[in-house]
Amino acid sequence: MKKIRLGVNIDHVATVRNARGEIYPSPLRAALIAQRSGADSVTIHLREDRRHINELDLKQIKSNLKIPLNLEIAATQEMLRIALISKPPFICIVPEKRKEVTTEGGLNLNYNKKLLSLIIKKLKKKKSRISLFIEPSIKDIKESKKLNADCVEIHTGKLCNLINKNKNYKNELMKIKKAVKLGNDLGLEVHAGHGLTYRSAKILSKLKGIHEFNIGHFLIGESIFVGLSNSIKLFKKNLKIMKIYGIGTDIVSIIRIKKLSTKKNFLKRLFGKEEVVRCSKLTNPHNCFAKRFAAKEAFSKALGTGISSGIKFNEIIVQNEKNGKPFIRLKGETKKKIDKKLKKKAKFFLSLSDEQKYAVAFVTIFV
Repeated sequence: MKKIRLGVNIDHVATVRNARGEIYPSPLRAALIAQRSGADSVTIHLREDRRHINELDLKQIKSNLKIPLNLEIAATQEMLRIALISKPPFICIVPEKRKEVTTEGGLNLNYNKKLLSLIIKKLKKKKSRISLFIEPSIKDIKESKKLNADCVEIHTGKLCNLINKNKNYKNELMKIKKAVKLGNDLGLEVHAGHGLTYRSAKILSKLKGIHEFNIGHFLIGESIFVGLSNSIKLFKKNLKIMKIYGIGTDIVSIIRIKKLSTKKNFLKRLFGKEEVVRCSKLTNPHNCFAKRFAAKEAFSKALGTGISSGIKFNEIIVQNEKNGKPFIRLKGETKKKIDKKLKKKAKFFLSLSDEQKYAVAFVTIFV
């Protein structure tokens, strides 16, 4: 699974500085802290009214930062000139209104399209990666591709507001999901940003195809209480995508299990009481036992231990949810040993099947 990158927007450090007309807090210092704390890029928005970031900030941050700088600009001749001189590796073109408190929506890609196309063309000649800040709209995704953008950043403000107010957000999430899929299908790298919090980012991180989150206001707000470094680290931890620890599969002869089940203590040694009760009630109990035996074997292979190191099959319990979906539950000393080995962060995914003479199990362990 691909890691979702985190871009940290430090505009509001400059907002606090400018509120008193002081030289502190320093946006450069914030950028360097973000870099040390695991940010994948730093974002700054040089607005036409210079309400937070200014040209000196841009110059200092660009000169000292080792991770990529993502410069947000409006589609104007002035901003084009500045971007061509500073040549940041990443540029995101955003809409701008003088009276807005913050960016209120995505770009109108049909407004002054000729100028927008020219800006993108000139910036790409300087080897900058170009992103367009857009609404989660199929039309805007297609238009972004026509404009030859490298990326799109989907405006997530509406979704985040619904989540924050505990309102139904499913329709908006579905719009974003469709936009993300189309963007990826068209070869655009898809990012998301605006209004993101721990909760909303976690929800969005489950969508396949988002490569980057750009977050500012929430992180700077949290930093008042926990510090900027901790707020970034907590966010990255919150976004952590599980990776595969191990995969195991096993095939078992149902006839073999039927024969072995007649032996003394076979069922007791290999199956938990709840498994014996469930399988014994079925018309074909040996199919049930065979699938569970295969699951335990597959699990031990995925774990990489086999049945050594104190791992007991009768403490690896295969159960079923109400809809029939099988899952693995651990207990006893086996649970303690595996929790310690995998640091209690693992998730187990199990698939079972049987056909005539054989039962098959497939297990994936994610951490």
